[in-house]
Amino acid sequence: MNTQSTPDFRLLFESSPGLFLVFLPDAPRYTIVAASDAYTKQSKVKREEIVGKGVFDVFPENPDEMAAQGRKLLVESFKKVMKSNRPDKMDILRYDIKNDTDKFETHFWLVMNSPVLDMEGKILYIINQVEDVTNLVVEKQGAEMALKESEKLFKLLVENLPIGVWLIDKQGHIFSENPAAIKIWGGDKKIPIQNYNELQGWVYETGKKIESHEWASVRALEKGEICLNEVLRIKKFDGTYGVILNSAAPIKDERGQIIGALVQNQDIAEQKKYESEQKFQLNVSRILAESLELDTNKLGKLLIPNFADCCVFYTTNLEEDVHLEFVAHKDSDKAIVLEEFIRRYPRNSKYFQSIKEVLFEGKPIVVSYLTNEEFVEAFPDSKDRSLYSALAIKSFISVPVVARGKSMGAVTLCFNDSGRRFDVNALPFCEEFANALALALDKARLYKEAREAIGIREDVLAMVSHDLQNPLSVIMMSLKAIQKIDLHDEKSKEKMNKATIRIKRSSELMQGLIARILDFAKIQAGTFSIDFKDHDPKMILEEFIESARLLAEEKCIKIINDIDDDLPHVLCDKDRFLQVLSNLIGNAIKFTQKGGKIIVHARRLDHQILFSIEDTGSGMSEDQLPHIFDRFWQVEHSSKHGVGLGLAIAKGIVEAHNGKIWVDSEKGVGTNFHFLLPIGAMKSDFMHSFH
Repeated sequence: MNTQSTPDFRLLFESSPGLFLVFLPDAPRYTIVAASDAYTKQSKVKREEIVGKGVFDVFPENPDEMAAQGRKLLVESFKKVMKSNRPDKMDILRYDIKNDTDKFETHFWLVMNSPVLDMEGKILYIINQVEDVTNLVVEKQGAEMALKESEKLFKLLVENLPIGVWLIDKQGHIFSENPAAIKIWGGDKKIPIQNYNELQGWVYETGKKIESHEWASVRALEKGEICLNEVLRIKKFDGTYGVILNSAAPIKDERGQIIGALVQNQDIAEQKKYESEQKFQLNVSRILAESLELDTNKLGKLLIPNFADCCVFYTTNLEEDVHLEFVAHKDSDKAIVLEEFIRRYPRNSKYFQSIKEVLFEGKPIVVSYLTNEEFVEAFPDSKDRSLYSALAIKSFISVPVVARGKSMGAVTLCFNDSGRRFDVNALPFCEEFANALALALDKARLYKEAREAIGIREDVLAMVSHDLQNPLSVIMMSLKAIQKIDLHDEKSKEKMNKATIRIKRSSELMQGLIARILDFAKIQAGTFSIDFKDHDPKMILEEFIESARLLAEEKCIKIINDIDDDLPHVLCDKDRFLQVLSNLIGNAIKFTQKGGKIIVHARRLDHQILFSIEDTGSGMSEDQLPHIFDRFWQVEHSSKHGVGLGLAIAKGIVEAHNGKIWVDSEKGVGTNFHFLLPIGAMKSDFMHSFH
């Protein structure tokens, strides 16, 4: 009879490919009773050397690893198995073992501790099954370390990006932002999308206000839209304004569900400022090229509100008078208030003194922010302060307008309640605009002068053709009469004498007319010559009055001498001085009715002598006075004798003496011409000024 042998289970266990260790539940020794060949090979021990010994005697913990937790965790697992009679699968466990050189090596294990029960459910043995996963763990740790380095590098990259980056979670809360984002928005204020009504933004091109649901981040998070490069003007958290390029895109998980949004902002304020300035300068050039005359209204519309909230332009002349040329404001009502405020404000105030520095010294002014102290100092009058406060001007810049080395005006740009501010960086733009304006003003002035020159030429031609026609006709008729005269007849000789007298008078009239035209032409050309000498004004006046009395007495007009006795010598050209007197007194005689009177005044006034020719003639209306010294202009009720150059020439002569001439007149009462000439003691100073 054949008998089958009983299987050797120990041999089968020891030959199994798995890593198994069997030990008794005799805590805390945990005596080893068996081990698989694979286990002894992996742990680098011999079976006969470990059987009968405690687990931790055979496999001690690495004493050099101060934070080692392997033994503790294994004991906890053993106890858990013994208490529950159930297997316990441990997390990956680090437990170092010795190598062939008796030094500890780092190892990581997958551990399963399982009980072996008898028929009564009592634990006989604990099987410790392990798998060495050291290589996998090392690879994983390397990958994790690389990932951490990559994340660190990415974080460093994001933090140093010149563009703002935000990460928003599904609920719309910002959970990450870089420094550039905080800088772009002027502060770290993490506003969730539910409160986007607190944000203020406008579409850059149209100025349309952005509603809370229209922000790119909201559309990306709620609708999954990818929004790219939207140009917006924003009000920052610090109250200032900026221009940004706004983009947003949804963040999705592996299932395609939106779990957040990535928002990107780029500060393009300087770029847009440059583009706007270039566009502005092109428009300025276009407007200035369209016409030879300056259109300040169009320029004002270009400036406001893109570059300023309001604009003031002053002009000046050779007398250094300040004239308000135009005012523009984004609020038309405030433009009226601003213009009224400037016109009524004292010219000796600190405000106007600063404007004069810009005008006459060429010094630009930049006030980034008008402090309360500066505000009170500039406007000491509470009423003026209240008016200026209503305009809410907080920052301004003023630059000179200079052409051909001469000051022509000043441009002042202001910001009020828009939150914008000027600084020195705005000077190049303002100065470039001022230069363009100066060229335009100079061109307009040259165009005006050219038109005036053409007007003068046409007036002269018309005047010559008209006013020379009569004397020429007289000369021609007299010459024809002479041709018919019999020189042997006494009566014919008498006729010839009368004809020659008429010719002489007509020639003298033509000569005087031509002389006045030449004088005026020289004055206009700046080549009018003056021969300065000391003269006794009293003697000159008295001699001229005596010669003028004959003409005055024909109309029963009385000339009264009101000349101070102690007048100093006057610095003048005697012939030109007489020319002025002839014109002024001649006009007085012409426009004074029969029986009237003319008073000639002369008295010292500081370093000058004041001369006045007062009459009781017909006088002039207020609307006529501004034109009294214009070329070819004559009073409406005059007899139109002459060409209307006398007073223009008189003005040119007085100004060539570094003097001043003006007139007071009242309709129906009379006229009083005044002019000033320097006294002889001031000769050197005035000659220097004249040259």
